[in-house]
Amino acid sequence: MLDTVNSQMIIENLDTISNVFLAVSAFIALCIAFRQNMLHKRSHRPYCDIYCIDFPRNIGIKLKNNGTGAMTITSFGIYDNDPSESHNNFRACIDPKVSLTYYGVDIKDRSIAPGASLTLLEKKDIDTEPSDKYKRLREELKKYTIRLTYKDMYGKKYSRDKDLSKIYG
Repeated sequence: MLDTVNSQMIIENLDTISNVFLAVSAFIALCIAFRQNMLHKRSHRPYCDIYCIDFPRNIGIKLKNNGTGAMTITSFGIYDNDPSESHNNFRACIDPKVSLTYYGVDIKDRSIAPGASLTLLEKKDIDTEPSDKYKRLREELKKYTIRLTYKDMYGKKYSRDKDLSKIYG
């Protein structure tokens, strides 16, 4: 009878030890998952670069995602002095007499993958001589500032401004 009582106590102690072991294992797994999630959020961030091209026969403005995570554009505006009076594309604010090869229409809610770019404006000619149309486009562009707000895949918002007068002025 003593052996049965001892074996029952041993079994109960083993059950208690295994329950404690399972609880500690679950806690460790939870900590690891939390840390991995935090690392994932920090390492998959977008970084938007607004870069401007200004060559004698090539003018362009592009958005490039130089980060490691996707970016979604939440707001985009082109304004001169008053941010409340902004335009959502370059065709709306540049003189219609200035010809453009390409311009983006509305980029709100567009996503840009890591390493990819989105063209906002482009003026390219294969003429050998630069013409007055490039000078006129530079005069138009130097009046504006681009304001961009974007978010990552977790909903964290970022913003970026680019004063075009520093490039084309």
